[in-house]
Amino acid sequence: MGDAMNDSEMIDYAMGQVEDLECVRIERALQIDPMERDRLERLRHALHQLLDDGTWAEPPPGLARETLAFVAKNRRRALQLFEHVPVRMPFRWADFAVAASIFVAGLLTLVPAIQRSRERMNQAGCVFNLQQLGTSLAQYASLIHSCPIRPSIGATRTPGCSQRF
Repeated sequence: MGDAMNDSEMIDYAMGQVEDLECVRIERALQIDPMERDRLERLRHALHQLLDDGTWAEPPPGLARETLAFVAKNRRRALQLFEHVPVRMPFRWADFAVAASIFVAGLLTLVPAIQRSRERMNQAGCVFNLQQLGTSLAQYASLIHSCPIRPSIGATRTPGCSQRF
């Protein structure tokens, strides 16, 4: 900052842009309460020291060079994934027991599901075979004009089927 700010400018800067009514309320509070005036005076003093102390401090000579040398000396290379793993993992029987129980629980839930899927697959295969048999019998009956299987004695005769055997 080029020019030094006076006290009122510092207060305006510190408090931001406050609406006119808020400024009036603050001024009344400062007139009534001596503690608020004391706090405001300490704030002015601190702001004055921060904004305009009148001195300019030069960094020590060689500070940039020393800083760069320190950074280069202490620079760490990026760690590989396996460098985050401890050298020797202790073996604990509790870990083995937990893993075994999880495996057994998964197996116990998986086996019945596999059995049910096998049963459904077998049923679907039977249904498919029965459909094929029915389709084949219907085609045979339409070509030969007779049923390949002799109906039982008490059964009624269906039209188009003859007892040719």
